[in-house]
Amino acid sequence: MNVKLFRRSDQKAELNISSAMQRKISWTYSTIKPAIWITLNGWISIVFLVCLIIWPHNDYVMSIDTFDKIFGSKRNDFLVIHMIIVFILHEYFWYHFLLEVIHYKSAMNDFFINNWQYDDQQLSPQHRNYLIQFFRKSQFMAVIFLRCFIIGLLAIQFIFSNFSFDLFESYQINLTKLVLSSTLFFSYNIQCIYFIGNVFKSISFTVFIMEFFIVRLKQLSSKSALILQNSFQSSIKVQKLFWYRFHYEYVTLYSEMAIFNLTARNILFFIELLSKSSVVICLLFISQQTKMNIQITFVALAFILYFRVAHMPSYNRICWLSIHRWIARTQWLSMQRNVFTNSFPLRYSLKSRLFVQTMTNNLFGFTCGRMFFISKFKYIQIFLFINDYHNNVSTIRILPNRLECLYVVTATWSFHVCGICESNFHILMTYPSIENAEIKFCIRRGFEIIKFYNLRINYDLFDYQQRKISWTYSTIKPAIWITLNGWISIVFLVCLIIWPHNDYVMSIDIFDEIVGSQRNDFIGRPRKSRGLVQSRLEKREA
Repeated sequence: MNVKLFRRSDQKAELNISSAMQRKISWTYSTIKPAIWITLNGWISIVFLVCLIIWPHNDYVMSIDTFDKIFGSKRNDFLVIHMIIVFILHEYFWYHFLLEVIHYKSAMNDFFINNWQYDDQQLSPQHRNYLIQFFRKSQFMAVIFLRCFIIGLLAIQFIFSNFSFDLFESYQINLTKLVLSSTLFFSYNIQCIYFIGNVFKSISFTVFIMEFFIVRLKQLSSKSALILQNSFQSSIKVQKLFWYRFHYEYVTLYSEMAIFNLTARNILFFIELLSKSSVVICLLFISQQTKMNIQITFVALAFILYFRVAHMPSYNRICWLSIHRWIARTQWLSMQRNVFTNSFPLRYSLKSRLFVQTMTNNLFGFTCGRMFFISKFKYIQIFLFINDYHNNVSTIRILPNRLECLYVVTATWSFHVCGICESNFHILMTYPSIENAEIKFCIRRGFEIIKFYNLRINYDLFDYQQRKISWTYSTIKPAIWITLNGWISIVFLVCLIIWPHNDYVMSIDIFDEIVGSQRNDFIGRPRKSRGLVQSRLEKREA
């Protein structure tokens, strides 16, 4: 599991595994260089979005009305507000993960340290091949989706630049708005690419870690089932030996999962917030459109993708079912021993029953932040809550038929995902075995991804373990530039809402024309845009 995935996505820093193990991370410029640039770009995007909201009409960037004209859609201010929420949450969780690394309390890094030299012999060949194929296929799909998204954003950037230049030639915007809006919008697209890369690659690796725990628990359950079948033929010494071994493996697995859950619960909480805001904004945005063109369809499909990603942690349901199967088998075995043989020592019987009760009370899985433990019951409860919101949303506006269909498809898909992933996912992931691949390489690849996307800093895991991370410019450079670009994008979007008509960036009306939707403004009064082509024809006739 390659660790570049985690450290690049979650920490935005270049860390080394040996430095983290020695707890001697060198905080040089090379270590923090990703954090500097990614964070800088992120905050530039945030400031840009905030300016679109707070100052919709200003002299520096185009207003939200201009964006409405460019994109040919209405109420793009809803999208701006949603992206502000997403970017701010993204920066907040990055800051949280970075503090854990600085204070050497990162649960994810502890997982990497414990499994850096993982022995594949601990897994059966079938489970080992399944995990390797799971990692390869999930990362392959993540890369494909990310490239498709990048192509789409580049196309939007090209359309935006083309229409902006046409508006400049027709004297609808000045040179300052053309240059500043194009620059900020490009920074915003860069931040979107980084964020989507985090969603696809980092979260897919997190799901792989969850599957890694589930497979280990399944293998433990298989061992328990095998000893249960031969329980009457085995001697008490063999049964005691098995019980001690099972108890040790179970406690070790539970402790590792509990430690990993300290990081996973924050990721799941971020996904939960993202999914809820995406559903609300999707309902409000699409309900304001008078026509459904290809640009609006792309936005709707993006929201469906976010909603689907929010239910990826449902794989822990498999872990929950495995625990209860083990409890049932243990109780049955104890009953058979008491009825027939009654030769098993009483103290071992009491210890086993107490251990079963402890397993029943254990929350062997993952939590969503500090709010709730993720289970199928909670999943259905959230689904019913969204359905109730959908029934009451008519107080805002009667939704079009296309939105009804969109919601039904999205809700139905997400509602059945728990059962589908358990019953059919093992069929989809069945591929020929790979002899030379190892689990530890997948872990190390995941560390690189998490380090870039989640931390935005460049450090070594050996320095982290030794508490000697060198905080130089090379260490925090990714965090600086990524965070800066993110906040620039946020400020740009806020400016579109607050100052929709200004002398520096295009208004939201121009974005409406480009996208092909309507009502991109949020604070300003809704108005009809005649369209860019129609206005040019009228000017030529005049």
